[in-house]
This record gives sequence, structure tokens and C-alpha cells, in this order.
Amino acid sequence: MAKALYVIGTNTDIGKTYISALIVKALRQRNFKIGYYKPVLSGAIKTNSGLIPGDVKQVYEAGGLHGDYQQAVSYMFEPAVSPHLAFKMQNKAVDLSCILKDFYKYQNQYDYVLVEGCGGLICPISITEKNIVLQEDIIKLLNLQTILVIDAGLGTINHSLLTVYYAEQKKIIINGIIINNYDSSNLVHQDNKKVIEELTGIKVIACVPTQGNNNEPNSIKALTIDKYFHEIGDVY
Repeated sequence: MAKALYVIGTNTDIGKTYISALIVKALRQRNFKIGYYKPVLSGAIKTNSGLIPGDVKQVYEAGGLHGDYQQAVSYMFEPAVSPHLAFKMQNKAVDLSCILKDFYKYQNQYDYVLVEGCGGLICPISITEKNIVLQEDIIKLLNLQTILVIDAGLGTINHSLLTVYYAEQKKIIINGIIINNYDSSNLVHQDNKKVIEELTGIKVIACVPTQGNNNEPNSIKALTIDKYFHEIGDVY
């Protein structure tokens, strides 16, 4: 059965999809057979032929994956809102057994599976009168360790420490931290990296600079992957 890892972030729009694509590409360049899976996606692109999971499509194209990316997501919604609201607008609730089934399908096909979350660690997935499902519940359901994606800028120490502290209370293991939008010449970014490592005890395994528009696959292709992910194999 394949090894797997769950990518979480300190917030939405922190760069999880961008980083996920980089990780996928880095592992593919090392000749690993890797799959990518996103349990829940909101903000899908509406076309005449139906909804397109933009984040999933980006990872497939930039990471060099093949196959039907429509099958890489269990739940997909057009409104760019929190998943719990998207479910509510559709008068639906999440079925965790469906997510588990889809994940196992990927585990049986690949050497590694990268699972990308949505929003922050405590992002509400589904809220009904009978049940509340948070993102942490999916992580526990799949029994996965995680990588935390954070931003390099001001405020990231607070966001990172809160996420790490909450994860520890919930017995969710964070195996490494990846800093996005990192500028090695920026004193604030340098200090944030140092302080976060010191206060969390978790190693920063990669510092990824801002590279053009994070939504453009070409910006990912332009990076020399191993320069930033030389330790990515260790967290698996």
C-alpha cells in the first residue's frame, strides 16, 4: 500500500496547490509513481461541459500527472466559499465513507499519494444538526501525517504556532513546514523561519520563493525543484 501525506495550510490561499504541484513534480523527477487526491474542492470553474476542479487541473498539468483529473476529487462545488457552506447551499452533507473509499483507490495505484486539504486545519467541511465534520476529521480518518504550508511574511509566526499547537492537541503529526513566497534577502522572512523552527521544534524542509503568478503552471516548470525540495523524501 502506498505511503501518503496530507498537505495543510495556515489559511486559505496560502499556496497549498502551488506547493502540492511542486512536490508532485519533485517526486516524479525521482521516478516515484505518485498520485494526487483532493477530498473536497470549492471554487470549481463552470464551463459548458460542466465543472472543472481548477486546483486539481493545475497540479496535474504542472506536476506532469496523467489520467482523468476529474476523478481526483470526491466533492466539488462551484461557489468559492467554505466547504460547509457549499454543502449547505446544495442541501448536502459529506459522506466520509466516500472519501475513504476514493483515498484507498489511490493508495492501491501508486507508490505515494499526496492529499491536499482545503483552507486551514480547522476548516469546517460539513455542518448539520446531526454532525459536524472538520478538516482534522478527514486527516484522522485517513490516518495521515501532514506537511504545513505557511507564508513567509509578517504574521506567519502567530498563524503557524496556533496551527501547530492545535495539531498537537489533536494528535495530528506535522512532519515538516514549507515556507511559501520566501525571499532569502528579507530579514523578516529569515527571522520568521528561525523563530518558527525554534518555537515549534519542526524543521522547515523547504523555502519556496514567489515565482510569477502561482496560478500559472509555467511558473512551476521554471523552478529547479531539487533546490527547494532536497529533503522532501525524508518526510515520507
